[in-house]
Amino acid sequence: MTILPFHRDNTQQETNFILVLISDVTPKSTIQQTLKQQRNELILLRQDLKATNERLRFIVQHYIPFEVGKNLLENKTVPKLGGIEREVTVLFADLRNFTSTCEKLHPQKTVHMLDIYLDIATKAISLHGGVIVNYMGDAIMAVFNAPNEQKNHAERAVKAGLRIKEKAMNTDATSEGVPSLYFGIGINTGIATIGNIGAEWHYQYTAIGDMVNVASRICGQAKENEVLIGEQTLQYIKNDVTAIKLPPTKLKGKSDNMHLYQISTFTK
Repeated sequence: MTILPFHRDNTQQETNFILVLISDVTPKSTIQQTLKQQRNELILLRQDLKATNERLRFIVQHYIPFEVGKNLLENKTVPKLGGIEREVTVLFADLRNFTSTCEKLHPQKTVHMLDIYLDIATKAISLHGGVIVNYMGDAIMAVFNAPNEQKNHAERAVKAGLRIKEKAMNTDATSEGVPSLYFGIGINTGIATIGNIGAEWHYQYTAIGDMVNVASRICGQAKENEVLIGEQTLQYIKNDVTAIKLPPTKLKGKSDNMHLYQISTFTK
């Protein structure tokens, strides 16, 4: 028990009291108070941990390829530079007439336009199991068959490409106050190194190899609303698509002409 003097002064009268504080200081009470304090601290820590996990989940979903982040979290592995060789199918989609269109738009309107079209491509790629590894201004790069294996990766990539084409054609962007634009899409299949590149403090998950460069060059050849694929991709889906063989094409950086194929529909 603690006894303290207590004085209160107001405009009418002066009053004196004795303040008596009674507290239970027995060992049992002390332990109970300590446990209560620790429980309160644990509740606060749990709330902080939940908020941190939500922020981490947001980062994984929005700044890291989803399947890559999911694998890292589930396998509890620490990423490192380097990768593995694997056959993959790579898709590039690029907006046509983007540069000349931007010339007439305010930067904020340009960003809004990009959001509309990159959202179309992103949803189509994700629907068919692709992993988006890079946004490059008005272009997007996606990989199929990595990090998880997909037996029908070529089919998935071509279906994603056709869906990008279809959705862009059926989107009335003018209702959003921006011009209508369309994608040119290039797809190629081959062996690439899949993994992390970059610096010790900053990684990027991607695919590296000649077949990736070829996929990018094929995309460069595609006109708006056109899906072009390489010969290796065709070998996986030739019985399931309507394909038009184009004249031999000289791609930048390649010594030999290449056969490209225009894909319009899946027949199955």
